[in-house]
Amino acid sequence: MAKPPDRNLDLVRALECFVTTLKVGSMSETARKLGITQSAVSQQINNLEKALGAQLVDRMLRPLRPTSDGMQLFSQAEALLEGANRILSSTRNLSERPMPLLRLSVLSSLSGILSPSIVQTLHEQLPIDKVVVASGLAHTHRKALLNRETDILITSDPLLEIDSLERHEILLEPFVLLVPMGAPYTPGDLRSLGKALPLVRYHSESPIGNRIEVHLRRQGIELPHWCEFDNADSVVGMVTSGKAWTVTSPLHVLQGVRDWSKLQCLPLPRPGLSRLTVVVSRRGELRGLTFRIAELAKAVVRETVVPMIAEHMPFLQAETKTNGVVHLTSPTAPQQFPPYEQKAAAKISG
Repeated sequence: MAKPPDRNLDLVRALECFVTTLKVGSMSETARKLGITQSAVSQQINNLEKALGAQLVDRMLRPLRPTSDGMQLFSQAEALLEGANRILSSTRNLSERPMPLLRLSVLSSLSGILSPSIVQTLHEQLPIDKVVVASGLAHTHRKALLNRETDILITSDPLLEIDSLERHEILLEPFVLLVPMGAPYTPGDLRSLGKALPLVRYHSESPIGNRIEVHLRRQGIELPHWCEFDNADSVVGMVTSGKAWTVTSPLHVLQGVRDWSKLQCLPLPRPGLSRLTVVVSRRGELRGLTFRIAELAKAVVRETVVPMIAEHMPFLQAETKTNGVVHLTSPTAPQQFPPYEQKAAAKISG
């Protein structure tokens, strides 16, 4: 029974030493051609012979010649090395060739604002044949990235528990209170508001739904579970109808509101709650494209989102940091960033 190959054997390197030696007839000349030492060439060939259980080179002859087993291996090894060189040649200039497909997953609350501008810019400035954009919730995008069903995420879930990812911060926004116009709300008193109107929630299994629920519980605010939705449009639509109120993010408000005269957007009472939006991808696979998309996204936020916030939510203040990231803050209800944002910001900046 043949001896199993040594797990430490560098097969391609060993075959390269073997083939080159037989072509030039000398290990010293092979070492010169490959830029390694003669002892390294000898060791590679010895390792190959041990792995195959056969002598491949007749070391008594000058120039060196193959044994009968070496002759049988030589043609196969030469073909294998030629194939490896073709692979290297075809991928060495990969960054200069068009990318056939880019799959981009964007939070629903950002897709309508960011996606058109990003896709148009990518087509104009980069050699990408086709861009496919999927909008949805953070937890569905997480699964898509982990299953390699998408390439880049623009999400509120930075997947901090996974080390092999690249992350770029785009926007930090405080959650806000959305109520029907004329709702009986005394600033800071969510309990009374909850008695007058029901709270419409996000789906309990969604990250945003969980975070809002935990935040309310920490304030000792327990409200009946009247209704929940899995998308921002439905949540905002229920408030617009005058039948409920909610806690949501400014981006969700911008996405879902159709008639601003029917509702009010107000600061969330202290302590505040925030959401961080980031661009995430697998590290080292997209030739710097993740950083490029993050820069595009930040530019769109500054040029499109900030003016809309100033018009419809003037109590929020926008500050652009040195890295181009926009931080929205509410001076009337200072935010207390929970550990989630602190850890995310630390990991991303680090």
